[in-house]
Amino acid sequence: MQSVLRQLRSLVSFKGSARILHLTTGAFFISFVVWFNFAPFSKAIGADLHLSKAQLTTLTLCNLALTVPARILIGALVDRVGPRRLYSGLLIASVIPNTIFAMAHSYGTLVFSRLALGIVGAGFVVGIRMIAEWFPKEKFGLVEGIYGGWGNFGAAAAAMALPVIATAIASGPGAWRWGIGMSGLAAAIYGVVFLLTTQDTPDGVTYARPKKAAALAVGSRGAVWLLAALQVPVAGVLGLVAWRIHRVGIIGTTGLTAVGIGLLALAAGSSRTCCASTGPYSRASPSSSRSRSPRSLYCRWPTA
Repeated sequence: MQSVLRQLRSLVSFKGSARILHLTTGAFFISFVVWFNFAPFSKAIGADLHLSKAQLTTLTLCNLALTVPARILIGALVDRVGPRRLYSGLLIASVIPNTIFAMAHSYGTLVFSRLALGIVGAGFVVGIRMIAEWFPKEKFGLVEGIYGGWGNFGAAAAAMALPVIATAIASGPGAWRWGIGMSGLAAAIYGVVFLLTTQDTPDGVTYARPKKAAALAVGSRGAVWLLAALQVPVAGVLGLVAWRIHRVGIIGTTGLTAVGIGLLALAAGSSRTCCASTGPYSRASPSSSRSRSPRSLYCRWPTA
């Protein structure tokens, strides 16, 4: 217990690795404020734009739809780009769809801008890599707990603070636009601050970037099929959102069919790539001697 207290006291500062922890937690916090800025105003938006309950439910799903595939992509990008530039870029770029959503007058604009804002929810992946670069393994549990706990609190902060901010700036049915718009502006400003005040690694440490895409080694055919099955939730979530968008009239039957075919092709292509090797060695297998097992299969996966 005393050792934990000592570690906590060492983090009550704004120097070195503690500064990076606080700044990265702030980035996570503000990204969740933006990601969840719709929920506190859902009733006000529905009343202002005369939306049905089904339309509001669809907007809620749109807020989550692209987060699942975005986290896979962001996880791959952070290995190549680095957490400092990627987190900053994500926060700064979020102001564009957020402003479009705040100024929207049509349901279609609300849907597509909300889909884009779902990508902001993938930002927490970046912070995990950033903190891992600055702290030893012995402190991972503590610092990741601080990062995750206070970062997730951004969702609650959005519910508590944004309506107050909105009513302080404006009144009437359109006040929600100010609350949502100001959260996106705050995220963009913080993104610039994060870019200017952080670095990927401590001084003297080089950020390890992969030279090329790697393959994940798995030890059995069952594991290969399990990796292939991981495509199902992604396609399922996107298919559900497409169906909901179709139900509220944003896309027609042709558009829904095209989305379905695209998702099936994506899942089939990923599964085929993952399960292409049936021999004792895959052409994608790493060259290291320790991984050359006659019972091992290798799977192309978007790790980097």
